[in-house]
Amino acid sequence: EISACLVGSEMCIRDRPSIGELERRLRGRGTESEDVIVKRMQTAHLELSQKMEYDIQLVNDDLDQAANELIAIVNSFAERKKE
Repeated sequence: EISACLVGSEMCIRDRPSIGELERRLRGRGTESEDVIVKRMQTAHLELSQKMEYDIQLVNDDLDQAANELIAIVNSFAERKKE
């Protein structure tokens, strides 16, 4: 699932590495029915078609790296706000 946030006046989107990786993760969990997986995949395709509308794209393939990148984005915004 994609999540979005607003950092100052910039829109930030958190994305999965790929559609294939999303499907692999969903199936690997073994917690969703096939119907739910199909609906999640349809939603993911729609969300992907809109991701270029965001100013910042953050790929969530490594949790620590994604968290550090988000912290850097927020800190950068805070520094610009001080100026």
